[in-house]
Amino acid sequence: MIRTKDYKYVKRMYEEDELYDLTQDPGETTNRINDPNLTSVLFNLKEKMLDFYQETCDVVPHRRSSREAKAH
Repeated sequence: MIRTKDYKYVKRMYEEDELYDLTQDPGETTNRINDPNLTSVLFNLKEKMLDFYQETCDVVPHRRSSREAKAH
């Protein structure tokens, strides 16, 4: 999930994603994910979410490094 002052985007794995206009709908009652007028908003929120993920994710190696193997 990512939110700005005006919008909230929720990425779902097995259900439909959600997009809310927090200015017009602060109670988040109307999912606007398929609204063509919000295509650019949705794209920008997805990009921000991806940037955050790439900046903060860790990679777990498949094999231990040679330094680690000798330590045990």
